[in-house]
Amino acid sequence: MKALAAVVLSLAAFVPTFAEAAPKLLSNHRDWNLYVVEGDEKLCYIASEPKKQEGTYKSRGNPFIIVARIPSNPPIDEVSVRTGYAYKKDSEVSVRIDGTAFSFFTNDEQAWAKSAEDDKAAIAAMRRGREALVQATSTRDTKSSDTYSLSGFSDAYSALAAACGKSASLAVPGPLRG
Repeated sequence: MKALAAVVLSLAAFVPTFAEAAPKLLSNHRDWNLYVVEGDEKLCYIASEPKKQEGTYKSRGNPFIIVARIPSNPPIDEVSVRTGYAYKKDSEVSVRIDGTAFSFFTNDEQAWAKSAEDDKAAIAAMRRGREALVQATSTRDTKSSDTYSLSGFSDAYSALAAACGKSASLAVPGPLRG
């Protein structure tokens, strides 16, 4: 749970007004938690930790998957994952939500959906899905495979909308997308 609250530090690089703010747990929705960070603006995100972790690694940090509502006009929803290590340079992370496959781009220790359309499609798949499988490769060429439950995701996403505004836009590119 502490690892999920710490996700705000990774978001702070893209939304600097939150760098000093501490996340507050607003609600729990089965396997998903809703957090809010108050700064000059309000940042909300839902997050979950894997139910199963497999791989060839010796040790790593805490993995998690998040959907963050980034303050803008209108707000933007972004899906990202962290696997607890730095990703292999120029590698991609495979995210499979039930039968739907997505490829996320990587930067250091975080991976994002490649486009706003992929964010929207991943969120839609997560709302109707049962589990998400995240597979990645580290800078040391170790591999990981994390399985996340999507139980409670739809309720958590609805709570996110209620807490941080209902009109999210996925039409604006994310911070690292070209």
